[in-house]
Amino acid sequence: MPDIAAFFRICIACIVSTILSLLPSYLSAQEFDRSHGLKELKPGYYVYLHGDDTPGVSSTFNNGVIVTNEGVVVIDTQRTEAIASRVRESISRMTSQPIRFLISTTPHVPFTGGNAIYADTIKIGHENYRISLLKLIEKNSPEEMKKKLPNQTFRERLTLYLGGKEIQIIYLGKAHSQADTMVFIPEDRIVYMGETFYSNEFPYISEGYSSKWMQAIEAAETLKADIFVPGHGFLPKNLKDTRAGLRSHWQILKDVHDAVQKQVATGASESETVSAIDLPQFKKFKGYERALEIAVRRIYRELTTKLP
Repeated sequence: MPDIAAFFRICIACIVSTILSLLPSYLSAQEFDRSHGLKELKPGYYVYLHGDDTPGVSSTFNNGVIVTNEGVVVIDTQRTEAIASRVRESISRMTSQPIRFLISTTPHVPFTGGNAIYADTIKIGHENYRISLLKLIEKNSPEEMKKKLPNQTFRERLTLYLGGKEIQIIYLGKAHSQADTMVFIPEDRIVYMGETFYSNEFPYISEGYSSKWMQAIEAAETLKADIFVPGHGFLPKNLKDTRAGLRSHWQILKDVHDAVQKQVATGASESETVSAIDLPQFKKFKGYERALEIAVRRIYRELTTKLP
């Protein structure tokens, strides 16, 4: 007598596999808002998209803005003080509320270069963020360092209560960096993901940890959120599609990781692994041509050595 349960398990596995294989096509078929500047996502929540057309570089670098009746929270600061000043001017035209907090989700320069523009705020970042940022700005004067470094750090999570909003600042662990953080507002079902989410783009993994990055995304997916704001890339016009976009991003990481793991199992060298791997299903994503080799080399070392 046939094993009905086994039959259904095979059917379900096939369906799931088909859905995952279609995700890249689904994402490419979505309509994206490809304009730049400050955009309202829903009342009180904004994202500022700065474009960068340098070949091989991400389409956009995004930072968040939360407006309450007791002040404004800014999430990340863009690459330079000039860009950060433009962001701050855009905020001042939109609200008269003062900017009270700066939350940093990543130590990387494209998201911290403008920190000094928010020297008058309370600056918050993970413990590892402070350590990483100190290394990047170690040649700055003490006065400049004071403007850029966080006033307050945390280990696992920190919650702000501002203007009736509960703003959860959550450490995701090692993912794109050693300090990745997301900002979640449960009541309004929105989460700012920082560099752990590249929307419709191929991720850069030069310093990342692919296995832990996938785990970080899985943790974010458990949140009761409708909108996942990426640190890189344009947002779909239907913002609820950002959840599918986050899953597509996870799939890229998974496919690259599995491809590298397969080569490692055969005893291939790092260079042989780079030459052997091609993932045509992701060629449509910006950054693929440059970032694939970077990802393969990083994941090869992740699987064969002990990364810091």
